[in-house]
Amino acid sequence: MEEHGWAMVEWMAKNGVEHKIIRFNSEQNGEPQFQVEGIGSMNLSEMKEKLSCKVLFHNTGHLIEQFAKLKEAFPESIQVYRTGGNEVLQARLQNESLSHYERQMFWVDSINESIDVLVSNSEFTEFRYENLGISRKLFLRAVGGTNLPLPNQKPTNSDDELTLFCAARFVTYKNHYTLIKLIGKLIQNGFRVKLYLAGGGPLFDNVKSQVKSMDLSNNVVFLGEISPEEVTKFLSKTDVYIQLSIEENRVVEGGSYIHTEGMGRSVLAAISSGTWIIAGNAGALPEIVYGARGVTVNPHNADHAMQALNQWLGNGCPRTEQTEEYSWDNYFEKYKAFIEVKP
Repeated sequence: MEEHGWAMVEWMAKNGVEHKIIRFNSEQNGEPQFQVEGIGSMNLSEMKEKLSCKVLFHNTGHLIEQFAKLKEAFPESIQVYRTGGNEVLQARLQNESLSHYERQMFWVDSINESIDVLVSNSEFTEFRYENLGISRKLFLRAVGGTNLPLPNQKPTNSDDELTLFCAARFVTYKNHYTLIKLIGKLIQNGFRVKLYLAGGGPLFDNVKSQVKSMDLSNNVVFLGEISPEEVTKFLSKTDVYIQLSIEENRVVEGGSYIHTEGMGRSVLAAISSGTWIIAGNAGALPEIVYGARGVTVNPHNADHAMQALNQWLGNGCPRTEQTEEYSWDNYFEKYKAFIEVKP
């Protein structure tokens, strides 16, 4: 499970919510096989006989092809699906014979017919999904999922070396390419700057090669994959959080779709820490980066980001107030709409 899944398990345990983690194993003779926490392997018929289920929560759309069967097996349960914002448009299926449009429509129909609550993460995601045909009445928007901030440990002085930080996977839409170009331009314009990059991913080696070819190895530090707690610590020591995400036209079998930020958890963590932000004007990022929090810029143009940074320095390097608005506890308050929490 990813970060949200483990945070939800911890929240349920803390609030006395009985739960079991169920993982899909395979399908044998048309019968889904699952691994049930504390019990072991079970098929759907056995689960129906032995388990009671008030809420069936899908942390991703991985089981989209089983949604209808699960709804039939547990008709009285509330079936909830949490989306990151790109899954339905990407529309992965085991059935590879369908066109991309047909796969998308399978997702839309399965959600409309089997899901009672669709946990969305932004107005941007809801707009895209509604345009595909998903019923708006299913949406429950929950924005957040960050650790509590730590006290700021680095008051910025414009004469100091600037510390920039980005925590993002090394994939195309995170757009590290322009970020490294920006560091080169800052150095050329006399800035003393160091960029710390956290994360892993398929383009990690490409970005390292770009840094080396631009002779920026003394200015860019690769931290590798770090925990959310370590991200929070780094943000407390960072001048500027920068993430120049783009809207990537991603090609899939039989078509393409726009893959981009449905929310941006690292950006929310930076907001929570009171760290000033430069973000790409892409996806849902303008919904959360505005006013004193930071600025969104053209993510394809490093000069725009440099202009924003110059303006921030000219204004005295202000930090915003820290906030707990996006904490996990506040985030999961929304889940009380379908999960009964013991007092």
